[in-house]
Amino acid sequence: MYVPPIPAKKAVGNTKLTFLEERCFLLSMFLKQLSRCPYLVESQEFGIFVTSKGNNLQRELTLLPELSPEKQLDRISQYYSFMGEIKDSEIAEEEI
Repeated sequence: MYVPPIPAKKAVGNTKLTFLEERCFLLSMFLKQLSRCPYLVESQEFGIFVTSKGNNLQRELTLLPELSPEKQLDRISQYYSFMGEIKDSEIAEEEI
C-alpha cells in the first residue's frame, strides 16, 4: 500500500527561516497527500498520529492490536475493487 514519504529532517541549519518555511510547506503537502488515501485517513493509526501529544505516539501505536494478514486484507479491501476469483480453467486458456 502506498504511504507518502514524510519530508526529511535536517540536523544542521534547521532554525533558518528559509528551511522552516520549506519544511512547513513540505509537511503541508505530506498531509494533503495523506488525505487523498482514505485507507490511511480512516485508520486508527492516523487518528493516533494526528491527536498524539508527541512523546506518546510510539507507545500509543504499540497498544493497537496486531492484525493478521487476513484481517489487514479485510480492512483495506473496501477501498479496492477486485475482478473476482480466477479459476484454473481461465489460467489455462490464457497460457495457450
